[in-house]
Amino acid sequence: MLVNLTNHKLSTWPKEQVKEAINTFGEVVDLIPPKIEPLFSIQEVLALARHFTAMAIKLLAKSREAESGVLVSGEITFIWCCINLLQLKGVDCYAATTPNNKIVESPNTITSTYQFSRFRKYLTPEEMNGSN
Repeated sequence: MLVNLTNHKLSTWPKEQVKEAINTFGEVVDLIPPKIEPLFSIQEVLALARHFTAMAIKLLAKSREAESGVLVSGEITFIWCCINLLQLKGVDCYAATTPNNKIVESPNTITSTYQFSRFRKYLTPEEMNGSN
């Protein structure tokens, strides 16, 4: 099972991404993250991350699939908290990769197109240090 902890519901994914997710993880379950307001304190963000990672872990516990993990994308401090909390529980976390198809139209306007390439696992600190 892949828990989709992103702002992009499975129903909006490109066909290639759905196919890769099903082939790798068996099933995908949406868990849409909360809106993270710019003025939230890090403690508020952490509380939301704890809540949503607990929900993701409960969903994964119901899975019978051999491969499982959480696709994480969104507001960066929320994602950082989620990835760390999930990895502390032994849950693999993934990013969906895409070519950088951005056009800077002005300092405040960027247009981008999404083209799925692959799922990339986030390394744990142990894996980055070569001890795993």
